[in-house]
Amino acid sequence: MSSDSAPYGMSDLDIYLANRYGPKAVASDWANTTEDWAKIRPLTNPLGTPTADLALFEKLPSDTMNSILRHLDVKSFCRFRNINAKAHRIAETVLDCKEVMVHGSTAVINLIRTGLSPHITIGEIHKALTSPKCEFCDDYGSILFLLTCTRTCHKCLQTSPRMAVIGSEEMLTYYPRFTTYGTHDNRPHLLETLAKSSMRSIKVRNHSRPGRMLKGIRGVLVDDVFSSSELGIDTSDPVKDLFYDEWLQYRTAASIHFPYLNTSTGEIEEGRSCKGCHEAFEKRLIRANGPLGDVRINPDAEDRDRCYSHKDFEKHFETCAHAQRIWMKRVPPGRESWFAANGGMHWGISERAEYCRRFVDQMPVVNNEAFWVLVGVVVQIAFYIFILLGYALYRRRQTNLN
Repeated sequence: MSSDSAPYGMSDLDIYLANRYGPKAVASDWANTTEDWAKIRPLTNPLGTPTADLALFEKLPSDTMNSILRHLDVKSFCRFRNINAKAHRIAETVLDCKEVMVHGSTAVINLIRTGLSPHITIGEIHKALTSPKCEFCDDYGSILFLLTCTRTCHKCLQTSPRMAVIGSEEMLTYYPRFTTYGTHDNRPHLLETLAKSSMRSIKVRNHSRPGRMLKGIRGVLVDDVFSSSELGIDTSDPVKDLFYDEWLQYRTAASIHFPYLNTSTGEIEEGRSCKGCHEAFEKRLIRANGPLGDVRINPDAEDRDRCYSHKDFEKHFETCAHAQRIWMKRVPPGRESWFAANGGMHWGISERAEYCRRFVDQMPVVNNEAFWVLVGVVVQIAFYIFILLGYALYRRRQTNLN
């Protein structure tokens, strides 16, 4: 990203966002509040010609600068970058930092938005950017898991316990203060404790308003919950089993699609999925006349959800009869498939209801006396209202008869 070449006041990052998400999707749309925008804006605004220097720092060899800046977390890196125009330019010309800002800026922005910028370094982002393989298997990884800044594939994101994320709402019942203060008074205290602790917690996107984050909800890495004593969460085996079998939505909330930079060729790979495997899955789904399998994660969808590097996809194509059949019957580009147009698998109402039911069945029953007292009061009020309405209707009828 170069501050000197930004045309008409737009930075390279603004141009990138506009090309990817439409002309209105500039960097300002990624911020929720004035404070969020203040953090992100310095990443995109040009600073002009440097007039102040950085004393001895700018006299260091470039490889030494690179080693120093790589070890800065994103928050510290942004602060250094905003010292003056000279620091801004250095941050854009030092090799690893330049590659991160040009090709991995989505990671920087999302780390700031989700509150993880103090926990992840520029070097960790660069390592993920230049490593094509999933951290947990040998497959190509098209996803960046933000909480640990590790590249992963779709299957491992769903199944690996190292990426299990629990929501703060689900943690409330197991928080030591719960029995004393209940949910309402306990929630702000838990969020405050998370903010002060060394544990990594992530803000969760509001799905009904994608440009916003949910208030009062955080996602926490389950490994951090049980390795730290700061929260005092019960560490018995039943609780661990429940936490590690958490809602998948928190894993995806902590993930973004992330490109791979081939440093030997300078090319960027976004990953490729197989349309043949997708259509084969849809045909099996239609024949089954309902969901395939009855487990939390559908193993039958593994081939459909897999993402390949360009080279790996060529090998897959040689053995995938479904993809070869589509290629032989190919026609000029027409209407995009519903699946692709909607950005992937969208569960129907019945699938969501079944998923929620299975999760609720695992949750222990909490004897909330205050809740049942409130229910009793509401029932009594409703009963008296019906009595009064019945009496009023009876009196009205008697009046009409007279």
